[in-house]
Amino acid sequence: MRGLMAAMGSFAVFFAAHAVLYRVVTIRRKLLVMFGLWVASGLSYVAIFRLLPADETYLPALLAAPADMVTLLNGAFVYWCLFAAYYQFFNMADNSVGVRCLIELSRAPATGLGLEELKRPYSFETMIGRRLDRLVEAGYLERTGTYYRCTGKGRVAATLVRRLKAALNLGPGG
Repeated sequence: MRGLMAAMGSFAVFFAAHAVLYRVVTIRRKLLVMFGLWVASGLSYVAIFRLLPADETYLPALLAAPADMVTLLNGAFVYWCLFAAYYQFFNMADNSVGVRCLIELSRAPATGLGLEELKRPYSFETMIGRRLDRLVEAGYLERTGTYYRCTGKGRVAATLVRRLKAALNLGPGG
């Protein structure tokens, strides 16, 4: 129980730091910054874990973990899972065209919007350009003038994802 409570407390520290930082500063390398915040907040996990009473002080012996290390590692795993789930949600909110369309349609008049009206604020060029810029910043692509090409890191990632997509029969789409 102590690990679970420490994980939730540490995630609350991470979330608060993330919300404040992203609100006051424009972040370009979002995953890298989020991961850094997660690691830094992980230090609070150890501190919170040590401050909380041992499970056996308030749980029956049958429910208490056999060792503090088990509780510590289980809580650390929960902390990682909370971050991983949150990042998926954050990434969807930040990058999803479907979510963007839902937001636009929720603000639209009762008659709705046509395809042309939906395409106007979110053009294909804008979508691709934004994604290519992020891939350059992350080191997967390099740009020379108006041309892009994969770096070694980009080729490795492309090969891995292409094989995964083929194994799962996902097709070429993104």
